[in-house]
Amino acid sequence: MSSQLGTQPPTKKRKVKSSKGFDSLKLLKWAVVVFFFLFLVLPLLSVFIVSFTGEPVNILGSFVNPEILSTNLERLSNASLEHYRDLFTGGNVYLSALNNSLLLSIFVSVIVIAMCFPIAYAFARTAMPFKKTLAALCTMPIIVPTFISAAGFIIMFGRTGWVTTIYNSILGTEGSIFNVYSMTGIVLVQVFFFFPFALWPMVAAFKIADLSLEEASRNLGAKSWSTMLFVTLPLALPGMISSALLIFTVSFSDFGTPIILALMV
Repeated sequence: MSSQLGTQPPTKKRKVKSSKGFDSLKLLKWAVVVFFFLFLVLPLLSVFIVSFTGEPVNILGSFVNPEILSTNLERLSNASLEHYRDLFTGGNVYLSALNNSLLLSIFVSVIVIAMCFPIAYAFARTAMPFKKTLAALCTMPIIVPTFISAAGFIIMFGRTGWVTTIYNSILGTEGSIFNVYSMTGIVLVQVFFFFPFALWPMVAAFKIADLSLEEASRNLGAKSWSTMLFVTLPLALPGMISSALLIFTVSFSDFGTPIILALMV
């Protein structure tokens, strides 16, 4: 009895959170917030303010220099909607540029997704020969700047390009395969440069898709094209949509290609 009374049940050790670890995590969160504020929110805010003032505004300088603060306040006092009115005025050059940029981005996104679909499927699902070599070649455009790609297309398909010269010598004409300085040229350059950005997310989408659903479709008697259309394609659709949005964004924000092609006309 005495031994039972003297024996105490084992106590559970409480897990005490380390204040040091909590502070480190909190510090990391604040570092991420500060980073995004300085390099994302603040630049976007500056551009938004410039759209009203027409002149640059130094936001951070206003906190440390009274002269910069007074200059910024003077510019903000002259803010107006004049630039937005000019943008949406019919026949305005800015509105035309916006329409062309949207049209270019849509064309590039559709062509890239259509081109990358069979390539991504081959990389993810087949044992095609020279897969590693082809994968390396498909990745190379990522490290090539856009103006280099534009200059390369001019060297090949320009008025005196070597492809144009061969084309004219074979057909005995003095034309060109296509006008590299037009919208078609910009689309082709961006397709060549941006397709790796969509290819590898689509390869990952095919790899993580559930193969058992495709096998079940074939076991039930579905043909290959039916399985591809109604099973494989819906499984890869999220990756295709995210890739299309990525291509649309980078194509819309690309100024190097149009500038190079415009300067070389």
